[in-house]
Amino acid sequence: MIAVIFELEPRAGLAQRYFDLADELKASLMGLEGSFPFAHRTAQREGRSQVFSDYRLRVANVIRDYGLASRDQAPSDSLDALR
Repeated sequence: MIAVIFELEPRAGLAQRYFDLADELKASLMGLEGSFPFAHRTAQREGRSQVFSDYRLRVANVIRDYGLASRDQAPSDSLDALR
């Protein structure tokens, strides 16, 4: 599994615009797998030029994946502590 981690610092007073862009992107990306439609590039352009004072994007391989119900990959100390 590949994980994409996006970290940003909005310019002063523009945090809400970031959240608005994120909501718009979520709606346009629902149901799409592995592609970035035009709306993504438009939002990316606005973010870089107007909304973000800085950002960082990381693409990583997931080495462990577990949750509340699915504990197969949980570390042993976590399994022992939460029994």
